[in-house]
Amino acid sequence: MAETGKLIALEGIDGAGTTTQCELLAKALAAKGISAYTTAEPSQGPIGQLLRRALRREEPLDDMSLVPLFAADRLDHVTREIAPKLAAGVHVITDRYVLSSLAYQSLIAPLDYVRAVNEHARHADLTIFVRVNPPVAEKRRKARGGVAERFDAKTHQEQIAQRYEHALHLAAPSVTIDGDAGIEAVHREILHHVLEVLRR
Repeated sequence: MAETGKLIALEGIDGAGTTTQCELLAKALAAKGISAYTTAEPSQGPIGQLLRRALRREEPLDDMSLVPLFAADRLDHVTREIAPKLAAGVHVITDRYVLSSLAYQSLIAPLDYVRAVNEHARHADLTIFVRVNPPVAEKRRKARGGVAERFDAKTHQEQIAQRYEHALHLAAPSVTIDGDAGIEAVHREILHHVLEVLRR
């Protein structure tokens, strides 16, 4: 069955607000009568559950093993969850996708390798990078609390922010949003870009 839905990926360092923006976007589209489904990576599938434990340091996985595992989870995520929704005409909004791997896993492995193991993943119809200054994101992470994860260290987040900028061109078509603005301002800009894509 040919796809009729669009895949929209929201990206950013931890604390960029992508989870909040995914929820706001889905609600705004629903208010306009547009069917949308939200999901996230790591996925809720078996590989994704393993990765979530590893990110919380509950599973002692070697750093290099994370690279192919994230790619495998993505393929499973598309097959199990994303592709059926798109085929049914539902637009899918994912909190993280390929660009996350290019930014985060390139701390562990060469970017070319990370890119190669992800080359079979379906391309997003639009990747939205929510650019936030690392100190702002750090304050947000501290405010929300919770368990510190594998890549939460300040130095890691600063490096990841740079790697997002470096890899952004590999996730075309993409747009960059100023995530330091207020939640509503960020939401309005994201909605504008998404509606443009959905009209095509």
